[in-house]
Amino acid sequence: MGLAIAVMFGASELLVGLTATLPSAFTAGVIVIVGYIIEDLVSRVVKLVVEKLNKPLEATDISAAL
Repeated sequence: MGLAIAVMFGASELLVGLTATLPSAFTAGVIVIVGYIIEDLVSRVVKLVVEKLNKPLEATDISAAL
């Protein structure tokens, strides 16, 4: 009987702790997902810039002048 009461009170404390930490865990999850989305967009922009800057030598004005 004493063990059942201890488990019952422990479960209520666990529920109180979970309800206190769930909003912050949800916020952290949203921040991680938004971070992944921003990282994907930035990597696409960087890849596009690198591809634009790495034109073949034949396509540049300097090589045409030579």
